[in-house]
Amino acid sequence: MNENKVKNVIVNTHKNVRYIIWADRKLSREEMLKQVRYYNYNTLNIRPKMDSEIELNYDEEK
Repeated sequence: MNENKVKNVIVNTHKNVRYIIWADRKLSREEMLKQVRYYNYNTLNIRPKMDSEIELNYDEEK
């Protein structure tokens, strides 16, 4: 699944939630934040609990 992908990690220090974003390249902070916002904005996704890890795949179109 994650073959030849780069692991990008951003942490929400308020809830200590780690977002692991798999992409074809190293992402900038703005790109990672955009993916996290998109994930949290989607109502189908469950809100992350404290001390959890969320794995996302980067999508260039979002």
